[in-house]
Amino acid sequence: KSLAGQTTIKPIEIQKEAAVLGETDVLRSLDKLPGINFQGDGSSYFYVRGGNRDQNLILIDEAPVFNPTHMLGLFTPIIPNAVKSVDIYKADVPIQYGGRLSSVIDIHTKDGNKQRFSGSASMGIVSTRFSVEGPILKDKSSFFVSYRSSYFKWMLNRFIPEVSQLRFTDYTTKFNIQLAKKDRLYLTYYHGNDNIYTKENDENTTGITWSNNTVTIRWNHIFVDKLFLNTTTY
Repeated sequence: KSLAGQTTIKPIEIQKEAAVLGETDVLRSLDKLPGINFQGDGSSYFYVRGGNRDQNLILIDEAPVFNPTHMLGLFTPIIPNAVKSVDIYKADVPIQYGGRLSSVIDIHTKDGNKQRFSGSASMGIVSTRFSVEGPILKDKSSFFVSYRSSYFKWMLNRFIPEVSQLRFTDYTTKFNIQLAKKDRLYLTYYHGNDNIYTKENDENTTGITWSNNTVTIRWNHIFVDKLFLNTTTY
């Protein structure tokens, strides 16, 4: 049951959206929703109903990501292949999120296929990415792994040879483990990294490195058919 201010986006809808330099972007797919405006063409910074960009809470499997950008705001760090669904709250935010002035973007990652192994890979102008999923114990436990890395440094070097490092990477993995008939454990790890450096001379370089790291552990226990408990540590 959806709330008045809630919108849910599925992966198929994200794949249909226009992409900057061919790079499908989870947060950019929100551009079509009423009340959400982006800073400018190509930027991943967004504003909800007149608020500031730092008034939006972005979660990956319940863990907050405080700087959800790559390349100073050109891309966002969520790999589209890793997304199961996205819930957007622009009003009437549920109490468990602790309150936000503008919005909550709640991103759920894939649990992994418990029946068979599968994978996908793609290459674009900006990056290459791949995903692998499959059972650990068939019909009981599974895993999902997704990785993305950019490679446009070699293109810029043709025009700006001073660039010594210009890349971003993302890594998402999730384990879905059945502990007992009524107990299940979910483990999620996300890592995103940026490196931007230029060479001043043969000895000196200048630039910046930043990263996001999140870990989520969620235990699900079923008491009866209509009563369950989720306990999360991140």
